[in-house]
Amino acid sequence: LPQAAVCLPPDLTDALVVYAATFLPPNLRTPANLAAVVNALDPSANLSPDDILAIPGESLSGGVTLTPVVSNRPAGSFQISVQDAGLATASFTIENAAFIKLPLTVFPGFTTYVAEPSSSLLSIEFGQVDIEGVGDDDCIIVHELGGDPLIAANQIATSAACGDAPFVRGVAVDLLEDVNAELIDVAPNGTQAVLVGSDDLTLIGISGNSLSIIDEFDFDDLDVTTPTGFMGADFTGVDISPDGSFALVGVKEEDDATNGLILAVELPSLNILASVEVGVGPDSVAIAPDGLYAAVANEAEGDEENLPDPPPGSISILDLTDLGNGNLTETTQVDITGGSILFSDDPQPETVKITPDSGTIIASLQENNAASLITVNGTDGNGVPNSFTVNNVSLGVRTVQGINVDGDVGEGDCLSSNGYADALPPATFDSAREPDGLAITSNFPWFVTADEDNVAAALNGVPGSPFGSRSISVFNLSGTLLGDSGNTIEESVVDLRLPMRCEDKGPEPEVVDTGVIGGRTLVFTSLERSDAITIHDITTPSNIELVDTVVLITDPGSPDYVVGNDVEAQLEPEGIVFIPGTNQIVTANSGNDTVSLVQLTVNP
Repeated sequence: LPQAAVCLPPDLTDALVVYAATFLPPNLRTPANLAAVVNALDPSANLSPDDILAIPGESLSGGVTLTPVVSNRPAGSFQISVQDAGLATASFTIENAAFIKLPLTVFPGFTTYVAEPSSSLLSIEFGQVDIEGVGDDDCIIVHELGGDPLIAANQIATSAACGDAPFVRGVAVDLLEDVNAELIDVAPNGTQAVLVGSDDLTLIGISGNSLSIIDEFDFDDLDVTTPTGFMGADFTGVDISPDGSFALVGVKEEDDATNGLILAVELPSLNILASVEVGVGPDSVAIAPDGLYAAVANEAEGDEENLPDPPPGSISILDLTDLGNGNLTETTQVDITGGSILFSDDPQPETVKITPDSGTIIASLQENNAASLITVNGTDGNGVPNSFTVNNVSLGVRTVQGINVDGDVGEGDCLSSNGYADALPPATFDSAREPDGLAITSNFPWFVTADEDNVAAALNGVPGSPFGSRSISVFNLSGTLLGDSGNTIEESVVDLRLPMRCEDKGPEPEVVDTGVIGGRTLVFTSLERSDAITIHDITTPSNIELVDTVVLITDPGSPDYVVGNDVEAQLEPEGIVFIPGTNQIVTANSGNDTVSLVQLTVNP
């Protein structure tokens, strides 16, 4: 055998170490014990445990090598997690300590082992673990008791296959219950959020890792002038002003043919400052960063299963410059029909955002598989836009893979409990993007879409599939595609054994937000049908990387726990906002009327 690739005496070879291992049972083949046996066989060797660890792992028996050596720790003071959620091995031993598998998934994507009670006080030292079915290609992490294994600060030792800890790791830290929840926005100081859902508006406090209700009101309690024929209302969108002094809230009439409202709500008093009638079905509102105007996406949705269905949607422009005197006015409705897009005479804006320079308005047109890029060409004396150029661009199709499954979660081959192992092998297909959520990056002139791929294929023959892998996509302000997240969302949902809509194209990215951490541009996406959020690194948009998938309920004892349980999503997160000052995320969960708070840990 060749000499070991370490600085050892010339008469010492890998074979001698392998021979020394035969004197020890697998559970006692620690670096310290191997070194002791080799030194007994050849006193001139004078090996240390570190010398043993430096020998290539394939030369040694006794399991997978860990770095560094776990030295003299009580067996009950740590856990050992293997990045394989479906590992069947029930137990193994290290020295004279026995470790057993936890019966439920505590850390999504991992099988975790703990010391048996009778072994918990035993002090052990080891640099290898021998687990049936686990090899050098598997990531093994020894970590602090109860600590997330993917947070670097919790890691005691790791195997080589783990690589570096993720740049960012998210953990759900609080869940606020009993609030109507669909969409949410956070004040610039990060301490308050406005939540809307159904006909309720709630002001939420954010303090440390805790959420609380500060105040709330019901639309029926308000004294506001409503459009003719206005019978009932749902709050549909919310955006907080750059100075945090007020929020604009969309109010949609139940009748699809009736105009809606925008309310200006003072913060934190929740007094109504003003209201204004806008177009049909206001679905989203955005306040310009300069604070002078707002844009409203009037979807005029109608019957999305039978498009075109007039009237067409539009973008309302609101003058905010005299709001302090109780004046909120709609100055114009921008006509966004036309262009080389599907159903160009019936655009249906879903989400609207405004670029950091307040000079471009962007709206996702989901049913049109397009985006509307509206350039501000001129303003009035108050700085409110009054001249525009509209460029509607098709967002095209994408070639992806998706596992071929059918039925509802827990039925047929749609089993999260076995990681969808009964599904057919992945198939490749083309699919329309059909953007729902949209966000604009703060440091680059890019916009990001949550590609829901829902109905266009069925309506007009655009390539699509009944199963699939949805994505996020990145475009420049000309509408040119810069990158797509590919299959990463679906792959992570399958790996973590999360629910998805097998009968309707799998996971469902709903809303996106962006942020910058450590110089990297990240995208945060709510997965409505999987009770999770994803974090993607789009710093290089041609090579988008999935950084983390955060499961919003990780307590196996919770009735809302969905990991590997063959149940549908319980929370159904929609609205999502990144809070840069604290590296936190909030989500509005429409399925069970809750709000989740996620804390991000940035690994060094």
